[in-house]
Amino acid sequence: RGVRAWEDRWWELAAEMGDRVARIIGAPAGSVSMHENVTTASAVALSSLRPDGRRRRIVCTEMDFPSMVYLYRAQEALGFELKIVPALDDLSVPGERIASAIDDRTCVVALSHVLFRSSYIVDPVPVIERAHQVGAVVMLDGYQSAGIIPVDVATMGVDFFVGGCLKWLCGGPGNAFLYAAPWIKSERSPSL
Repeated sequence: RGVRAWEDRWWELAAEMGDRVARIIGAPAGSVSMHENVTTASAVALSSLRPDGRRRRIVCTEMDFPSMVYLYRAQEALGFELKIVPALDDLSVPGERIASAIDDRTCVVALSHVLFRSSYIVDPVPVIERAHQVGAVVMLDGYQSAGIIPVDVATMGVDFFVGGCLKWLCGGPGNAFLYAAPWIKSERSPSL
């Protein structure tokens, strides 16, 4: 079909798939976009953030997937600084431990909902609460959680949620997604 395929629903398919994923993760229609992989989806979210004055820190954990940590390190060239929260001996990183690393210098907190190396489920609630107290945004990586444990991004109040359809959503490769909360586009978010 060549270029005509765009007229035969290709253009709409990404939005349709995004809305299907939205129903699974508790997101409103139109808030999930499809991407090639989680690192790309995360890069899209990070591209909306800028270091500003003292607020230039990205907080992540040492148990995040390596490609994600590489992405966060690359943001240092743009003026961000990286704070990596170490894991406990059992390879867990409790939400409270991450929350304690957040301060008024934090711009974004990026963490995995389920740690890929240990299957530890991180409670994102204390992280989201603390981040929002200081005006930071949270990007939660749900690659290992969406489809296997209940996820409701609206109830959690997370700013960004990334994930992929390859694992627990039983889809094929090249089906990653990015949820952006409705307030991300508003003036309310000081980091944007």
